[in-house]
Amino acid sequence: MSAAARNAGWRVFWDAYMRAAIAIWAIFLCGICVMVYRAPDSHTVTPVYRWAVHAWFAREPLRNAAWHYFPQFVFFFMPFYALPQPWCDIAWRIFSTAVFVGGLWRLLRLLPVESSRV
Repeated sequence: MSAAARNAGWRVFWDAYMRAAIAIWAIFLCGICVMVYRAPDSHTVTPVYRWAVHAWFAREPLRNAAWHYFPQFVFFFMPFYALPQPWCDIAWRIFSTAVFVGGLWRLLRLLPVESSRV
């Protein structure tokens, strides 16, 4: 693919629909972060993640009725555990949303630009 065709594809990709989609994602993420800041332990599983990291540091077994994850997940959540309570959950949500959107972005880049619009 030539550079001109690639640049034309980016211009088509960054049209008003894409900007609107990014704005909607950002609005929802900001709303969720505000809800998490107001009530960090409400409607979430991150207390289980924090418990698992705490149990790992205390050298306790990771057997709990709510723990359904691979033990390696503890290492993945450890950097967020170091943050204070509401900021830990907010940073986790921003990070996990970024990973999800990044995966969608990579998936969409596999599609040809001509067929990505209906």
